Amino acid sequence: MVHVPNRFADWGKATVAGVDAPQPAASVAPVAPQSSSALRSPRAVAALVVAGVAIGLLLATIVGGPKATAVDTTALTTGSFKTAYPGGFRLSVSHPVSGATVYQLTSPSTTAVVPFIHGPPPAGVIAIDITDVSVALVASLDHDPAALTQTPLQMLPSTVDQPAGAAGVVNSVPIHATSLDGVAAAAAGYSYTYQGLANVQADVLARNAQELDGIELDTEPSLAAQGEAALGTILAHWSWTASGSSPRSGGGAVTS
Repeated sequence: MVHVPNRFADWGKATVAGVDAPQPAASVAPVAPQSSSALRSPRAVAALVVAGVAIGLLLATIVGGPKATAVDTTALTTGSFKTAYPGGFRLSVSHPVSGATVYQLTSPSTTAVVPFIHGPPPAGVIAIDITDVSVALVASLDHDPAALTQTPLQMLPSTVDQPAGAAGVVNSVPIHATSLDGVAAAAAGYSYTYQGLANVQADVLARNAQELDGIELDTEPSLAAQGEAALGTILAHWSWTASGSSPRSGGGAVTS
């Protein structure tokens, strides 16, 4: 989780700068690794396949044209964008480096999760991370001036990945172009196992002029439907608060 773009992965752990409201603290119990045979079991593989198909439907329908959902939501407004997320999620804000902000949403809200984890969240947790950074900072940190003019479709293959040691990585939803509130975006979906945890991952990467925002869902297959619904809510409520020079394709939260 919180590894969009992948160029951020080497920035290290972040410190929580704030939360939306005081939250009850809770410890996260260590997860015992599963055996390699368990990770290869037909049931485990089937769960990942089913979750991967569901992620594909999410990115095809939500990113292609979301519909408003009748759920309780909490507004999230920043200098770059505004959106809303479902109740029951915990918000923490971290700054991996100066100029970059990660908005981490985790459910259940009573479970404390260390910010800026590269990989799946603890068992039983849904994590959605929104990384907001300037394109110039990404280009500078990566010593890659080409990033200054790249589209999200060009950037996504090098800015989204899985943790080293991830097993059985499947690109369940091929990288494809889309748009987020009228600006250029790209999306993809993956499934894999890491340190005994099965994980499904969905990514949307959008560029609004010189701002880059990556939205990533990570959770276990049994919670994929809940995670997809939450991600869909965030995308459906998304709008840009900072005007940019990127060509816009029209109104609406997310269009294909």
